[in-house]
Amino acid sequence: MRKKSGKANHRKFSMIPYSWRRHRLPDETDWIVLEANTSHKGASRRHRIPRYVWPVRVSAVLALAVSIPIGLEWASEEIFFENEEFVLRQLNVETDGVLSEGKLLEVSNIVPGMNLMEIDLALLKGRLENLPIVKDVVVERELPDKISISVFEREPVAWLSSPPLGIRPGDMERGFLLDKDGVFFRCMKLTKKEQTLPVIEIYRMDDPKEGMPMVSDGAESALELIARQGEVPGTEDLLIQAVKLRNEWSIECLYRSGVVVTFSNLNLQRGLEDLGVIVSQASEMRASLATVNVAVAKNIPVTFSRPIGSAPDSALARSSGKPSKSGLESTRDMREKHLRSILNSG
Repeated sequence: MRKKSGKANHRKFSMIPYSWRRHRLPDETDWIVLEANTSHKGASRRHRIPRYVWPVRVSAVLALAVSIPIGLEWASEEIFFENEEFVLRQLNVETDGVLSEGKLLEVSNIVPGMNLMEIDLALLKGRLENLPIVKDVVVERELPDKISISVFEREPVAWLSSPPLGIRPGDMERGFLLDKDGVFFRCMKLTKKEQTLPVIEIYRMDDPKEGMPMVSDGAESALELIARQGEVPGTEDLLIQAVKLRNEWSIECLYRSGVVVTFSNLNLQRGLEDLGVIVSQASEMRASLATVNVAVAKNIPVTFSRPIGSAPDSALARSSGKPSKSGLESTRDMREKHLRSILNSG
């Protein structure tokens, strides 16, 4: 419907044919749009989704939810499990210790020819880590036909000795080795390295169990003392033969040179530093130490395996020529007093 405007009606006065005006003259009239609501109560019913459509859609979704996993499982079985290309043909086993490849394969329970995708790597790793001597395991699957196993064994640092329990060092059947964390494990192969390891002697302890850490008073100090042997200046030549856990507050260390040193569990660092000074001074004075008690901070008790200055090649004896007996005794007394003054300085 057209809206009347103030302009003249072109259809009345224009000399241009109507067919031309329709295509060439712009339409200057405005349109009025009348919107009528033709809807009625029955219109919405015509556009409503039928009731049977929803069950069909739900059924289709459920069918897809079930069929997709089944299809994926079928495809994976066809691609990986039923495929002859994914068969274990290469099995590489490496270890940094004494375990043999045959022993590791026996424990792993896998053989060439098995389906590569059916092997549970977590289960395989757990079987190998159950060996007390094993510290860590790395298992890798390399498609299409390879598995690599890397085994890292515990490194022994000492033997366990417990006379009341009948545990002796060097015994492969009843003996126990300990690593730096104090974990017990059996000796699988008695090599030269194992034969020269120091011994930790304990009199009061429970029966040790493989794979479990040692729990005893002074055990941590004993392991630390072994780990730090030769680290403090003056103690480079001292090699530990045995560490004895006597009581709750001190440990006794026997060195291969024969000297016995008592340390305090409460201050091992200070004891090592004092021992370094004592050993250095004793070496300069050609004195042979027998026992040293660095568990105390002052007035350190020291004993000697022979009288000070008794060595025939003593530097002071050579410099004094052939002194008289009284002069020799005076020199010995002076050197002993000098050494004791250094040792007792604390």
